Amino acid sequence: MILLTHDEQGRKKAYPGDDLKKERKIAEQRASAEESGRRLKILRTTLQMTQREFASFLGFPQSTISSCERGTRRIPIGMLTILSEKGYDANWLALGRDVDQSPYHLQRGADILAIEDQLNRLSDDAVHLTRNWVDLLVTFQGAQGLLLPPPTKKNPRRK
Repeated sequence: MILLTHDEQGRKKAYPGDDLKKERKIAEQRASAEESGRRLKILRTTLQMTQREFASFLGFPQSTISSCERGTRRIPIGMLTILSEKGYDANWLALGRDVDQSPYHLQRGADILAIEDQLNRLSDDAVHLTRNWVDLLVTFQGAQGLLLPPPTKKNPRRK
């Protein structure tokens, strides 16, 4: 229901509260676009890609990536679909959470890729030391009941 009021000349006009609601909604949409753009940039930089490389990876113009990252444009549904098909969490990108409400699901996959890339640069001794540290961390997290279940492995079909 739209409430009407009258201006100085006696003409009908929408109640000023409607303008405030519209402005508030626009501000919320802008903030949402800025946040999802920030998450898109986190993904791109974690993958160590330029905007041009990322755009090519997704099949979108570089200008679209730039606009999304700046928050002047929402992430297109088609881009979210492609990212989802590539194994990234579209819920995290668009909404800031995954199905389990964890804000780190997408970032987790990107972090694992970044860690693997960094490990490849280390000496064998440093990799072994890192492995021991990770084993210790897993033991500690396990004792507190904080470990995720191990990933399930798919058995290949036998002919």
